[in-house]
Amino acid sequence: MRLPAIAVAAIALAASAAWSPSLAQPLLARPLPAQPAADAAKLELARQLYDLSGGAQAVKDHLQSMFSAANKIVAANLPPDQGRLSAAINRDMVDEMSKLAPDMIDNGAHAYADNLSEQELKDYVAWLSSDSGKAVLRKLPAIRQEMLAREMPALSALFPQLLTHVQDRVCEELACTARQRQVVATALAKALPTRGS
Repeated sequence: MRLPAIAVAAIALAASAAWSPSLAQPLLARPLPAQPAADAAKLELARQLYDLSGGAQAVKDHLQSMFSAANKIVAANLPPDQGRLSAAINRDMVDEMSKLAPDMIDNGAHAYADNLSEQELKDYVAWLSSDSGKAVLRKLPAIRQEMLAREMPALSALFPQLLTHVQDRVCEELACTARQRQVVATALAKALPTRGS
């Protein structure tokens, strides 16, 4: 039956938005108003920030971490065949989103160049190049994992409301029958983190 697969995909995407405010906005949102061209020297410094921070691989790793966390919540109580489907959707979403890494880096570099002075950019690049900066960069993945682990209780508490919203939206879009709505509700109920334990 296709409907639970669609529900799982919707849950994964909706749950991912809970971890990333930028994903809560449409990827192809209204274009920003035209900005004056960034100073070439500042833009080069801003690009160095991304290179020093791991570049496209760091962006891909961040996406993987975000989608994996969402997938853990979704797949926790699903039957094994749906858990595998959720994991496959997760992998595909990360792969597709990773194709946006060059644009994400370019947009981020422009944002840094637009908001930081040349001296601030130089200082930031110098810090990232320092022993302390390099140590922090090495430790960031563990810090992010710990942050997710600490946020999980609050996110789990929010999840029932999120699932209800997803169910309503998916069934409205697909014009669910009463039986299909029940199938989606059952699949979503199984995806809820265990309550009271």
